[in-house]
Amino acid sequence: MSALDAKKAHLKPLIGVFILVVAVVIILFSGMSGITEANVGQHLQDVADYVAQEAGAVGKEAKLTHGKLAIEGWGFNKHATVDDVSLELVDKSSPIPVKWSVSTAKMLVLPDPVSANGLIFEFPGPINVAQGGQPKTVISFPMPLKYVYSNMQGSHGPIIVHALHLPNEMTFAAVGDGNGRIVVDHDPNSLFYEKFMPANHERESAYKFSHVKITSADGMQLAASEITSNFNEAKQENGRVEGKYALTVSDFVLHDHDKASKSYNLSVSLSTGRAPTGNTDTAINEALFTADTFKVKVTGGISTSSDDGFPSGNAMVDIDNVPHFLASELIPEQARKTVAAALEKVTGQPADKLTHAMIPLKRDKNGSLYIGDAMFAALAASVLADMVQTSAPAAGGSEPSSAPAAVAPSPGGSAPASKGDAGQPEKPAKSPM
Repeated sequence: MSALDAKKAHLKPLIGVFILVVAVVIILFSGMSGITEANVGQHLQDVADYVAQEAGAVGKEAKLTHGKLAIEGWGFNKHATVDDVSLELVDKSSPIPVKWSVSTAKMLVLPDPVSANGLIFEFPGPINVAQGGQPKTVISFPMPLKYVYSNMQGSHGPIIVHALHLPNEMTFAAVGDGNGRIVVDHDPNSLFYEKFMPANHERESAYKFSHVKITSADGMQLAASEITSNFNEAKQENGRVEGKYALTVSDFVLHDHDKASKSYNLSVSLSTGRAPTGNTDTAINEALFTADTFKVKVTGGISTSSDDGFPSGNAMVDIDNVPHFLASELIPEQARKTVAAALEKVTGQPADKLTHAMIPLKRDKNGSLYIGDAMFAALAASVLADMVQTSAPAAGGSEPSSAPAAVAPSPGGSAPASKGDAGQPEKPAKSPM
């Protein structure tokens, strides 16, 4: 080997070290390329536009604002600090629009190590919720809440991904109410994300929480081993948006200090549709509530429209093993006779003979709600009368009257005439209920 070759061989490691040092210096002193005032400001505007668009699609108005934006730190610690971040939401479809706002004093913006076009929004301090300008709730957490925003390019256009990394404990405290406090905690490996493809209006979202506990200030607690949900929708050629939704709540139990309820399960499967006009329809494929001795299943379909203030449609409530349902802890003992009487009125069968109850619900557009053949308002009045008769003693301290309450008239029929209004049955007031 010549002397020149020996020198080159000796310099190669030095050149490699020099290049590495230069690269490190550039990174440390320039910071991540995405953390510039212009880039962060543009990302915030993108998020604001997205929120406004999504809110407008469901008849709401949303506005994301913020105060001073400053770049701080250097190298891998380079980040943006954004003051006075606020999201205002107004439901314009409501007869009396009410403005809700969610705000925080400071938000940090950091680069996403996974996505070159992504940013992490970190909320180190409490989040304040207000209604009509009046503080309502303060949400606090022992570690920062993180929201990840990514904008990447897919084969059919941009893909926007939103992900929430929730602290494993969050406290919701009502402003001005010392007892109005709820603490939510769960396993740290929670999942909450949404993926949106604007080109064809496809959306996919999901969340999963394990070992969830929701505890109130008075010691009441709702615990569930797992809560999972997923939703997806896509825009069809005719402009209609169709989707599917599923929810599962496994092994949830209500604790009251040293007492605990039995374990229950809930699963819901829906198919949704939304027309360009804003009218919606939802097919209840199955909503199933199960206990160890009975189950309640709901199927059917409901619709909403701009010219009707209430949902319309049909549903069937299927109660399996009625005796165990009536005797369960879900029905307070003092209300069991009332619930049994209501079932008799709706099904036309004696409650003590019922083992399986099928209860149809129906409401035509701009019409009244019927449960079986009885109008809901009349049925509710009849059940309320039963409750009064069975709980209030007659004059002089005698036993409660055993006289049956008047049965609600069926559609097109007349109510039994009383002595004071013979031949003049009272007409139920027109109501969607």
